[in-house]
Amino acid sequence: MLTAGEVGVPEQSRPARRLERWQWAVVSAAAAAFCCKIVLALNTYGSNDVYSFEQLLEWWRYLGVDLFRAVPGANNPPSMLYVLAFLRWTAQTTGMTVSFWFHMPAILADLGNLWLVWRLLEPRMGERSIRWALILMAASPALILISGYHGQNDSVMIFFLLLSTYLVEKGRTVSGGAAFGLSLCIKVAPMIAAPDRKSTRL
Repeated sequence: MLTAGEVGVPEQSRPARRLERWQWAVVSAAAAAFCCKIVLALNTYGSNDVYSFEQLLEWWRYLGVDLFRAVPGANNPPSMLYVLAFLRWTAQTTGMTVSFWFHMPAILADLGNLWLVWRLLEPRMGERSIRWALILMAASPALILISGYHGQNDSVMIFFLLLSTYLVEKGRTVSGGAAFGLSLCIKVAPMIAAPDRKSTRL
């Protein structure tokens, strides 16, 4: 809302809105955590999950989707094989390691998750506990290890689940359903958040 002094003032000449101290703290924590994750992804291979992903791609070449019968550890949906194949192609194209690109989706998803939680909790930003929660989420050591080193794709799954929640809250149910479907393409765990008949009944 414009103040009386801003009426008729060109938008370019209005003073830019400055971030509050707690907002700077969230941004700074997110930037520092992002840098830590990138450093870890560049300098470490990761856990056995990265190795498992590489092995799945090799099995897929010879067995196709039958690998889900032959490999007990293949517990991701088939759509993830295409995502992994794309990441391997990206690694070959850029000359960077496959393990680095396997980490990148989760690293970027963490930033998206922070933004979505910020937007979802925006009506409560006046509460000090909510502000601290955002700062702690941005600097979470667990996320640094999971996304920067571990190599799992849980953060990507959570991103689409949060995006689905955000879109439904905005009344965009079709887009929210599509986002929920994308989260299921990463893992089947989001099924526990699927609405039932009672929760959708008017």
